[in-house]
Amino acid sequence: MHPAPSNSSEVTHWLPPLRNSLKMNVDLSVDEKVGFIGIGVVIRDSNDQVRGAMTSKKEERFNAYLAECLALREETSFALLLRID
Repeated sequence: MHPAPSNSSEVTHWLPPLRNSLKMNVDLSVDEKVGFIGIGVVIRDSNDQVRGAMTSKKEERFNAYLAECLALREETSFALLLRID
């Protein structure tokens, strides 16, 4: 997992996985006040081709740590559902 930098002026960009490999990226948004999280997952190959993508919204009150754990579980379940190896 590569967390986003805390300094917003620092530029980050997607780096492809090794040849013949896949890379899963997950991002989430947490709104503790309203009580929902949004999850986005993208799976790409070493040629930058999207092999799968999904979004999910959960109407629950999670703190950022628990939301990140749920997002990682969703990401793993999605990859297993696609039978990507």
